[in-house]
Amino acid sequence: MGDPVEQWLEDCLTLPGKLQRALRLMAHLEQEVSRIETQFRVREKEYLGQLRQSHQQGTPWPAPKQDEEIGAIKQLHYKCRALLREKVVVNKQIASFIHFEQQRLVKERDKLLHSMHGLGAATNLKSHSVSVSPEPGAAAPAVA
Repeated sequence: MGDPVEQWLEDCLTLPGKLQRALRLMAHLEQEVSRIETQFRVREKEYLGQLRQSHQQGTPWPAPKQDEEIGAIKQLHYKCRALLREKVVVNKQIASFIHFEQQRLVKERDKLLHSMHGLGAATNLKSHSVSVSPEPGAAAPAVA
């Protein structure tokens, strides 16, 4: 594995792209749901109009043509519900992904800060170290 700081920065920089793709998928699902709901409402209105008309004319219900409409309306309804379920799944996946990435980035950040703190402490010790003479009674060297 490469430099952990570079990896962490790369992860931070790629996260918005991943989220953007997920949001585009959500927008696409929203458009599809909206389109199907519109079709559903139009068909429902047409069907209810035909039903009122057939009731006023005294024709038996449902007529063969109405059975086809009922089937088409049900299909649209099922598609709409399936897309909404898919949307819920995608929302949960996005939330889970965001949570996982946040936790992972926090852990990486903490690990980097800890390692940087350790490096900083080691550097501090080197720069502030006191020389001790190897033999008792020997003169200590001057500190510059």
